[in-house]
Amino acid sequence: MNCCVIRSALLLFRSCAFIALFSTSAQPVCRLRRGLEEKVLLASADPAQVDDGAQRQISIELADGLTFDMTGNEYAVNWVIPQFYFHLVTAYSILRHNGVPLGKADYVPHMFAYLRQ
Repeated sequence: MNCCVIRSALLLFRSCAFIALFSTSAQPVCRLRRGLEEKVLLASADPAQVDDGAQRQISIELADGLTFDMTGNEYAVNWVIPQFYFHLVTAYSILRHNGVPLGKADYVPHMFAYLRQ
């Protein structure tokens, strides 16, 4: 489980850096800086504590009174990852709509590591 959470967090930081490049305000840069600081904290996390967190029961309480009960692992897989991709795709769509020249290659740059030479 901890590998999935750590990889998701790293993807999030890469995406935040990507979005901050196209921003004219300081707010995304501040969020990116905070995210990088959290990345350092994540890298220094005790793997045993991360693994223990996978079975910990957590509750998510939404403003409209809905409450979701799940384990840490279920939270990472079924809540965090879908939320991350929803917001990433939404930001990508807004940027495209506003004329930023983005394409699929910008969305999946890691795939060029597999490009046949």
